[in-house]
Amino acid sequence: MLGELPGEVLQCVADCLNTAKDRNNLAKTSRRLYRCTNPLLYQWDMYYRMGYALLWAAENERETTARLSLAIAHTPKSLDVAGFALLLATKLSHEAVIRMILSTKGVNLNFSVHGRTPLWHAAAEGYEGIVKMLLNMKEVNPDEQDHWSGTPLFIAAQYGHLEVVKLLLATKRVNPGHRDSGGETPAIRAAAGGYEKIVMLLLNTEGIDPHSQNNHGWTILSWAIVRGLQQVVEFLLATPGIDPNLRDSEGFTPLSRAAGAGRKQVVSLLLGTGKVNPNLWPIPERHRCPSPQTMAMRQSSRCLLPQVQTSILETTRERRHSCMARNPEFWNSSKRSLLQVQTFTSEIMTVRLPSYMLRNMESSKLLKHFWL
Repeated sequence: MLGELPGEVLQCVADCLNTAKDRNNLAKTSRRLYRCTNPLLYQWDMYYRMGYALLWAAENERETTARLSLAIAHTPKSLDVAGFALLLATKLSHEAVIRMILSTKGVNLNFSVHGRTPLWHAAAEGYEGIVKMLLNMKEVNPDEQDHWSGTPLFIAAQYGHLEVVKLLLATKRVNPGHRDSGGETPAIRAAAGGYEKIVMLLLNTEGIDPHSQNNHGWTILSWAIVRGLQQVVEFLLATPGIDPNLRDSEGFTPLSRAAGAGRKQVVSLLLGTGKVNPNLWPIPERHRCPSPQTMAMRQSSRCLLPQVQTSILETTRERRHSCMARNPEFWNSSKRSLLQVQTFTSEIMTVRLPSYMLRNMESSKLLKHFWL
């Protein structure tokens, strides 16, 4: 008898129900009721549950659910949810869902958590196909900075994703010489990771300063010496203006670093330039650093390692106890909401999501993919 009513009346009946369970049970009554009330289930989910169905579809790569949810994404709030779903699908490499979201008009393609956009996560994971899809969208900013002033190019260079670095540089919309909050450049990060091909690619790119130092005085040459990147060292030593005796913030010279790391070939290369002083004793303001000869003798010694490890463990334990003393309720509670997590971590970082999304307890579970 209920199934004989007009569709508009059935929708009014479904709209009067208070819970999703009741609406779902009504939709399961018959095929006609399902066709009439199923769209209302997705509308109710988008407006009252903050689009959890779409987020669930993005996490589990359910194309049908994602398509039905995106069909009713027209308001600013629902489009923000779609942006969060894009971020989640990118992190988990669900390309089918990503294509659906990219084809939806009005979605914020630069939606971020900690300032890190879908393109940032694709670059970090080395997903070349997803990076290409995102870069083909004009709305995507390939040089978007996170809370630490890092960009997708930074993270791709840091983790050694050569093809992603090439894709980003090919857009001509990124700054390869940009410095983050630590004073580092993509080339310095690539050298620190030991990725010689990426360093050489960046050094041959316009806009790179081979003399740049980070906040600790480390240069591309410093890291190339420590990591044993001989090709990079040769290239930099042949670059005009490079000072092979430049000290870092601890007072060490490149030759001291090379000797301490046991890089015999790099030491020979540095001494062969005739510009390096092997007897240079760097004297910073607070302490006197050892000479290159002393560093070479210490290279094989590991007697202090247990003491260093013990010191690190003690420091970590002290920090944990300090956090527990300041926030006893957080550590004693087994059920923590997203808002509590945000309050606790406000000293270090803030999860920048719209306030209406913070009220959704189920959405907070999805943020486990983005904690650092």
